[in-house]
Amino acid sequence: MSSWINEKMTNNLCKRKIFRIAHVITMLAILSLACGANAVPEPAGEAATVNFESSDAPSTLSLDTEEQAFLVLINNYRVQNGQKALSTDALLQAGANWMSNDMLTGCVAGKYACSHEDSTGRSFGKRLQDFGYPAGVTAAAGENIAWGYNGGITTAQQAFNGWRNSPGHNTNMLKGTYVAIGISRSCNSGNCAWVTDFGSQIVSVSLTGDLNGNAISADAGDLVLIKRASIGETRAGSGYDLNNDGQFADAGDLVLMKRASIGEIVFK
Repeated sequence: MSSWINEKMTNNLCKRKIFRIAHVITMLAILSLACGANAVPEPAGEAATVNFESSDAPSTLSLDTEEQAFLVLINNYRVQNGQKALSTDALLQAGANWMSNDMLTGCVAGKYACSHEDSTGRSFGKRLQDFGYPAGVTAAAGENIAWGYNGGITTAQQAFNGWRNSPGHNTNMLKGTYVAIGISRSCNSGNCAWVTDFGSQIVSVSLTGDLNGNAISADAGDLVLIKRASIGETRAGSGYDLNNDGQFADAGDLVLMKRASIGEIVFK
């Protein structure tokens, strides 16, 4: 069984590892290397810090069994280390899905070192922007990647252990400003590629949060409407399902609207 994790080499002092993982962090981040840590300036932008309420149930979107298992692992790990749980974000998920497939059919299939630059030449920040996530613009973002062969990294536990044991990747997993995550695993005949994209902002891809139709998203009027709808005082239409769980104006929708009304979440 063999597997690889990519770490950028510096001054030829780092030894090649059998199991390699690569990580990148945007916006005034730290790039941790096997031989030390260097500060890396990244694109300027406002990093939003979001504090999750204990009642927030992280969304899982459409994750496979191992991706869901990874979400549980990382959120338990974050809570154990004094951080809030992450919620999946549709835009980060789309970017992660694309990258894991790109890795599987490219560097993994070709058995050469993978990196955060995809087959089209995009950096991970540019890729996330292309999928609509404001990485390096209004949100901080980070990425961990891993790949392996012959069952070397097929499970969530294997990916989690590898990243936890690598200081830079561990920093990404525990970073306090991150509130959102995309998790993707692509496999073929025991060869797998894993990608986790992190962000400091949760972005809704399909809803505006403008329930009263005044062209202002998640304002006081919208908050009143969803509060009243949540207790049956007003009709709850399809636009009231803010977390896309099939339930209109439920507790999760109310939490999202409250957070959006104070700028913690962006609807678009």
